[in-house]
Amino acid sequence: MERERRHGPTRRRYLRATALSVSGALWVIAAATPASAADVEYRSGSTERCARFVRYKDDDEEFYFCTGPSGTVREVTDDDGDETREVYDENGVLRLFEEEEADGDERREVYDENGVLRLRERKDDDGDERREEFDENGVLRRRERKDDDGDKVVRIYDENGQLLEVRRDD
Repeated sequence: MERERRHGPTRRRYLRATALSVSGALWVIAAATPASAADVEYRSGSTERCARFVRYKDDDEEFYFCTGPSGTVREVTDDDGDETREVYDENGVLRLFEEEEADGDERREVYDENGVLRLRERKDDDGDERREEFDENGVLRRRERKDDDGDKVVRIYDENGQLLEVRRDD
């Protein structure tokens, strides 16, 4: 009874809601994996750059989230060794996507402030490289492909995505 007098009804509702949200977040993390508690490493808090920071490790998979005033960074390393990195701006718009697979394949995508894909780069383990550039409407304007022998093919497209020109550098 004395405890109820110390805190008003608004404060009690706040404390209950906070407890529910924290326990709900922990439940979601626990429910997402069948691993035992000994196999899971979980850290959260804040750092200089991150207002909200979460690092979660389960067996061979690792998840990292950082939310700050300039946006959010999400990094995941799965059990195969593939790494994925996503960078979102302060409005929640995806600005950068990077993926590096364990076999050496790489992919990078850059988006503008409206979330429109502007650049896509791919490199595979054979040494082939592909680069695609898009305009502000997301229309492919330039595609470049270079193989491991150094041969290069560049394709130029108009504002409607129609092929205009092909250049070969053998």
